[in-house]
Amino acid sequence: MNPWLLAIRPKTLSAAVVPIFVATALAKANGFTINWWICISACLSTLCIQIATNLFNDAIDFDKGTDTKD
Repeated sequence: MNPWLLAIRPKTLSAAVVPIFVATALAKANGFTINWWICISACLSTLCIQIATNLFNDAIDFDKGTDTKD
């Protein structure tokens, strides 16, 4: 598998978007009008933050010697 894809850790990305989906669903259920551009922007933003955090974590672990090629 591509090392970049492994470093992004796709299985952790749901932790970024689920709170956005839940908050949007609760707002919709309570009768609020949903601005879908804001919802989509929030999802993309949280995905980018999660990916950057995963990559940063791998870089720091590599510098400390925790992560190696193996």
